[in-house]
Amino acid sequence: MLQCLAKYAKKPLVMGVDWQANDLRIVLVGRSHQLLGQWTLPLPMANAELATLPSWQGFIAQLTDNAAPQKLWIYVGLPNRCCTWVHYPSSATQAGKTQVNRMLQYQRMAASALNIEPHNLRVSHLQLAANFSFLVVINRHYEILINHFISHIYNQIRGSCVACIEPQGLTRVPAPACLDQPYAMAWYMATKPRHGSC
Repeated sequence: MLQCLAKYAKKPLVMGVDWQANDLRIVLVGRSHQLLGQWTLPLPMANAELATLPSWQGFIAQLTDNAAPQKLWIYVGLPNRCCTWVHYPSSATQAGKTQVNRMLQYQRMAASALNIEPHNLRVSHLQLAANFSFLVVINRHYEILINHFISHIYNQIRGSCVACIEPQGLTRVPAPACLDQPYAMAWYMATKPRHGSC
């Protein structure tokens, strides 16, 4: 019984994902930023295709060994070329609107600024200071691929997953001595300080 309690008392594992144009760079981090694995994988497509790729099979096998039955936090970092930043004037915020109405307002405003159909966009509001905020705009194509990636992991490890999509913002970060430089951004996504939940 103590062994079972010890398993559930562990801190959740954190996966940092650096979403590249043709592949994913992934880092799995445990307690005290201990490196548990690093992988480069092709972008996820159909579930049937992923299940047959040896690289994905090896990744899921290692992940299952490490993650079950712990909670897994997944932070997907999108590079600047995969998202767009639109300045959001503070005067545009209207009190009394529901969250759904605010999200629709963000989507319409971003679509108008970018001359794109609103249904093709996923928009989030990012408040950097009291009078300084942006709309972070992601094409639905990337959102679908990311959701597919997260769903595939969730279905394979059959554990508890919490996932976030975040703009990377930074263009270059140093890699710690324990891993190769191409995985630096994935490491950053897994270990950067965060306040609150996704």
